[in-house]
Amino acid sequence: MTRTAKRLAQFAKEQLAGAKVYYAVIPDKSHYLPKDKYTVEEDAWVLTQLKEQLVGAEYIDLYPYLSIEDYYKTDLHWRQEEITDVAQILLETMGTSDIEPDFRKETVLAEFYGGYAGASAYRVKAEPMYAFNSSAIENAIVYDYELQQETGVYAPEKLDGMDPYDYYLGGARALLSIHNPEKENGKKLLLFRDSFGSSLAPLLLEGYEEIMLVDLRYVSMEYFTKLIDVSSYDDVLFLYSQRVLRHSDSFK
Repeated sequence: MTRTAKRLAQFAKEQLAGAKVYYAVIPDKSHYLPKDKYTVEEDAWVLTQLKEQLVGAEYIDLYPYLSIEDYYKTDLHWRQEEITDVAQILLETMGTSDIEPDFRKETVLAEFYGGYAGASAYRVKAEPMYAFNSSAIENAIVYDYELQQETGVYAPEKLDGMDPYDYYLGGARALLSIHNPEKENGKKLLLFRDSFGSSLAPLLLEGYEEIMLVDLRYVSMEYFTKLIDVSSYDDVLFLYSQRVLRHSDSFK
């Protein structure tokens, strides 16, 4: 974790001098379980390392805005329909929340079984899976740098696959850009993220003309900076889950 924090700090210093830099950590859902009944993995040291290294970056505390109900019971991920307050606090802190988004909640899968369902020794109940839609989300143009093609924000074909959560932005991708043609404010966000960011990013479109998503587990800083001009981004957000940060040796 220390090595990763130092690399992020060095990258911010060398490449992001003209941008406002923010960072936030997504807690494991176990953080919200009763401490007297469950063993909860300690996570304070991850925040300590980030705060010590990312001097000058602004920390956005997401912990008060989440609860155990915001996560799937059969999966590690949060539920998109429960994180509008997380999106709102991020947009407000980064100074881009100027309108109330008009989200429409839609059922995309009546029976969702997450990654934990198959590993359980007990029969688990399916959960409904929802997605928010809006004019901005429907009209957004996603470019996949790996496939070198344009796609949509949501990928219905993934609902029949091994992991239906890949419905959000098509699943694990090294580098994606989302262009919002309805937001001509020139604001651009560089979002370093893991799989949690797939369901969050669409909710941030209300504030930005473009969002670039980078997953450092699949692409190195050295490589993606050859593909995009990082100096053109106004805001930068490092947003990773505790689970990934505790095992940050997976970063390129």
